[in-house]
Amino acid sequence: MSSIDDSELERPHRFRGMLRMSLTAGVVLSALATGALALGLATGLVPSSIFGPRELAGVAIRGFGAGVVAGGLFSWLVARGGRGKTLSTLSAKRVALWGGLATGSVFLAVGLVAGVRLPVVPIGILAAGSVLAGLGGSVVSAGMLRVARRAPRPLGAADASPERLLP
Repeated sequence: MSSIDDSELERPHRFRGMLRMSLTAGVVLSALATGALALGLATGLVPSSIFGPRELAGVAIRGFGAGVVAGGLFSWLVARGGRGKTLSTLSAKRVALWGGLATGSVFLAVGLVAGVRLPVVPIGILAAGSVLAGLGGSVVSAGMLRVARRAPRPLGAADASPERLLP
């Protein structure tokens, strides 16, 4: 009979968590990018000669792809940096840093790779966009930690707080 250690039992659970985080980040980023472009087109802030309604689908797909990669990188950073910790012991600043690094680096890498083939984005705009994406990733990551901490406990889970026990 072979013995299975706890780390082997956690792998499928951890993989599912990373996959869910990636897909959630992809959906959120796709919705934000598509909504921003649609709003820009509707208000006239984005010239219709550059982007039109046809590009909405392309922006949605690219936003989803970038979000999946950023979410995967973020979940990997959390899994590595938060090893052995619980949600209550994770630092919000550290989680925000991981989210900012993951999101900003994905946008910077995509911009640099695209710029090698077709240099159309000035480096200042690429840097500003990456910093802005990183700040957004930081805010969203810290917010996700706050929401996760407030989630109700599963039925039958032990409550560590003695104030919640009946007298």
